[in-house]
Amino acid sequence: MIRGQLEKGEWKQACKVFEEMLETKVEPSVATFNSLIGYLCGNGELDKALLEDMIKRGKRPNAVTYALLMEGLCLIGEHDEAKKMMFDMEYRGCKPAVVNFGVLMSDLVKRGKIEEAKSLVHEMKKRHFKKDVVTYNILINYLCKEGRAAEAYKVLFEMQVM
Repeated sequence: MIRGQLEKGEWKQACKVFEEMLETKVEPSVATFNSLIGYLCGNGELDKALLEDMIKRGKRPNAVTYALLMEGLCLIGEHDEAKKMMFDMEYRGCKPAVVNFGVLMSDLVKRGKIEEAKSLVHEMKKRHFKKDVVTYNILINYLCKEGRAAEAYKVLFEMQVM
């Protein structure tokens, strides 16, 4: 119900459902918190991101939680903080996933920092992460938009061999 309210942009209604859950002793799940966090972060309201409440309630943030927070940080121009969050999340008990690398890569290519985005691919390889189609598409789309078709083809070829 909360997700449906948020998809319609009805924050107050989603909060009302959340409060009703708490009043009736229904524990919110990680997915519930992620829905709320994602909505807030998508609207640049990182300081209200419910992460602390989530942790207080004994819910462990997962890779998606951190990806949402990282996207929110990137949205408000806190690129270095987003990068730091990804590399610090392991210390908080959550192993980074491909989605976390994807958030950083997307942000980097939007800012024209293709070499840094490529270095994340190497970091993924070094850390034994299996790159997925989304990871490669981030690079390929950017390179094509920049008229760098030969480089895009190289990335596509690498994707096929991996």
